[in-house]
Amino acid sequence: AVGAMASAANPEPEPIVGTDGPISINTKVEYASLPKPAAGSGIVTQRVFGLVTVQAAQQEAEAPAERQPMDVVAILDVSGSMGGRKIQQVQEATRFLISQADPRDRLSIVTFNQAANRALKLSKMNPEGKDNANVAVLRLTAGGGTSIAAGLDMGLDIMEQRRQKNKVASILVLTDGQDASTHARLPSLISRAERAHCSIYAFGFGADHDARL
Repeated sequence: AVGAMASAANPEPEPIVGTDGPISINTKVEYASLPKPAAGSGIVTQRVFGLVTVQAAQQEAEAPAERQPMDVVAILDVSGSMGGRKIQQVQEATRFLISQADPRDRLSIVTFNQAANRALKLSKMNPEGKDNANVAVLRLTAGGGTSIAAGLDMGLDIMEQRRQKNKVASILVLTDGQDASTHARLPSLISRAERAHCSIYAFGFGADHDARL
């Protein structure tokens, strides 16, 4: 009877929710208050039921970090040793790079055999820039000698002559590495890349590629 009276006089209170920290705690009791027992009734304590719910607090989804725009020079080996499947793989890899580029990225393509040639100037990878880059890649043919140093030299020229610079700058060298004449020039070329704040990455093509270079 006491419980019924209390329920009629004191409706269930609003739950209390605590969300500070990594967990959320929700507490809810049966009544907001109870009548004081009558004197001499012998009632010392009264049972009150409550509900406590603990769960992980919902975290706001963090926005993915925005990638910095890049300046990339792709240096492609088109020497005679790259004939057949190798040149096809270089084309496929470069076209994949183009497809993944952001419109804020810039790409230049340098080809080399015994001499270097700039096949694409440093261009933003908007739709027009991607079309021009793909056309340059599809025109690749293999033939001639090999001078990786000539390709690196031209790629570094492009990086050093930039008037505007994206924060990330990289040179990608796609080659089978079959060029003994380049080893002696590598230290000076790497020093130039460091001064230009430019990273160099080499990718080997073909089962007979020279991994040491």
